[in-house]
Amino acid sequence: KILVCGSPRSGKSALVARYATGLSPDPFLSAYLQTLGAELVIKHVVEGENRLSLHLWSVGGHPRYRSTVTPLLTDDTAAVLVTVDLLSASSLEDAAVWVALAKEHCPTAIVYLIGTKADETDKITVSMPELAKVARDAGATAPLKTTSARTGAGVTDLFADL
Repeated sequence: KILVCGSPRSGKSALVARYATGLSPDPFLSAYLQTLGAELVIKHVVEGENRLSLHLWSVGGHPRYRSTVTPLLTDDTAAVLVTVDLLSASSLEDAAVWVALAKEHCPTAIVYLIGTKADETDKITVSMPELAKVARDAGATAPLKTTSARTGAGVTDLFADL
């Protein structure tokens, strides 16, 4: 079980959709679609002779959905991906809360801090040193990663590390 959480509009569902389908999010869908509660996507992966069934949970980022997250954060959670919208400083502030929540409820899970929307280089307001500081201070247990659901950059590598 892999839980993807973070601020509203930080690219959680787009990240999961890109990995699960290999396709870019629909360019004609310019409207923001809020995840209500949690959304499950199952991706079957074959590595050599091993068959894995990854349960990817994308959780709504609004504070009112944090109570939805707690039952999902259990001992069987292998990894928690906390997304940070690199275009939003407030997303970075929320990341520490999400990391703390993950560490409290599933201390054995690997916790990643993931910078999203990395393709929009001219609009990025969150620097890698800032992201690294929050990851270190909050106690994220895995290396920092940056991704772009639009271009696919970093997405496959991120999930391959898992």
